[in-house]
Amino acid sequence: MPLKSPSDQSTLPFDKVSDSDSIEIRSPEVQEIIGQAPASMVRWGISVIFFVIITLLSISWFIRYPDLLSASVVLTTSPPPITIVTRTNGNLVMLVSDNALIEDGDVLGYIRSNAQPEAVLELETKMKGGTLTLEDGTYSLGDLQPYYANVLTAMNALHLFHNNQSYATQITHLKKQVITNEKLQRTLRYQQVLTRQELALAKEKYRTDSVLYSQRVTASLDLNQARAIWLQHQRLARNAETSLLNNETQFNELQKQIADLQIRSIEEQQKLELTLSHARQELQARLEKWKETYLLIAKVSGTVSYLGFLEGEQYIESNKSLVTIIPAGGTLVARAELPIQSSGKVKEGQAVNIRLENYPFEQFGML
Repeated sequence: MPLKSPSDQSTLPFDKVSDSDSIEIRSPEVQEIIGQAPASMVRWGISVIFFVIITLLSISWFIRYPDLLSASVVLTTSPPPITIVTRTNGNLVMLVSDNALIEDGDVLGYIRSNAQPEAVLELETKMKGGTLTLEDGTYSLGDLQPYYANVLTAMNALHLFHNNQSYATQITHLKKQVITNEKLQRTLRYQQVLTRQELALAKEKYRTDSVLYSQRVTASLDLNQARAIWLQHQRLARNAETSLLNNETQFNELQKQIADLQIRSIEEQQKLELTLSHARQELQARLEKWKETYLLIAKVSGTVSYLGFLEGEQYIESNKSLVTIIPAGGTLVARAELPIQSSGKVKEGQAVNIRLENYPFEQFGML
C-alpha cells in the first residue's frame, strides 16, 4: 500500500475548502455586491450618520441629564409672616384695609365689648406714663371699672394722708415741747449749781458753829439753827436733782413719742403706697389681658393681608385666623422636606423648580 507524504495530507482539506469557497464567491449575487461600487447617496448617508453619532456623543458628554428629586415646599419669608388670631367671640371691627402698610404696635381692629377701646388705650398710656390723676374723671371701661376704682381709692387715700399731715402736726407739737424741755433742763442745771453752792455754804457755817459751840462761844440754839439751815439746803439740793432727773425722763419720753410717730407715719405711708402699687399692677394686668382678648395688635411692621372676606360688625368665632402680617423687608424663603432617597445628590447652588398649588404653571411657568 503506497504511503502519502505529510505535504499530501495537509493539502487535501485545504483544496476542498478552497473549492467550496470559490464556488460561493463566484456566485452572481456576491459578484453583484462586490463588483458594484456604492452609490454617492449611500456614501454621503453613511458619513452624515457617522457625523450625527459623533455629534450626539459629544453633546452627551457636555450636557448631562439631571436627576429629579421631588419634595413638598413651603414658601415663607424671613422673618416669617405673623398670623393674627381672635381670642374671643364677638362682632369684629377692622380699622385697616387689606394690603395696608402698618407699624409695630398698631391696632388692626377689635372685638366689641362693654369697654371702649379708646378709653382703655388712653388709660393705659397714662398708667405707663405715670400721669394718671384724680382729676382725670371716669372712663368707659366696662368690666375693668372696679379695678380702676380701686386705683382711684388708693390714690385718694394717699392724697388725704399727705394733705392731712396729722402725724406731722403731732411731731411738730412734740418738738416744741422738746425745745421747752431743753430750756427747762438748762434752768434746772443752773439751779442745781446754785443749790450745791448754798449747801456748801450752809455746811461750812454749820461746821463753824459746831467749833464755836465746842469752845462755848455760841449757844446751842445757834448751832441748831445752823444745822437746820444745812439740812434745809440738803433737801433743796435733792429736790433740784430730782427735778432735773424728772425733766430728763420727760425729755426722753418726748423723744420716744416723736420717734414712734415718725415710724407710724412712715409705715402708714408705705402701706398706702403699697396698696396703690398693688392696685396699679392689678389694673395694668387687667388692661393687658383685655388688650390680648379684644384687640388685634400688630407685632411687626409690614403689610396686612386678609385671609378671607371681612366686613364691618361681622360675628367672629374664637381662635379664628383673620389676617397675616408680612414683615417689611423680609426675604422670600422656601423650606423643603427632602426624602432620604437620593438626598445625597443635592448640592448647594443647584436649580430648584417650584410648582405652586392651584396655579397654572403650564401656562405661566414655575418659580
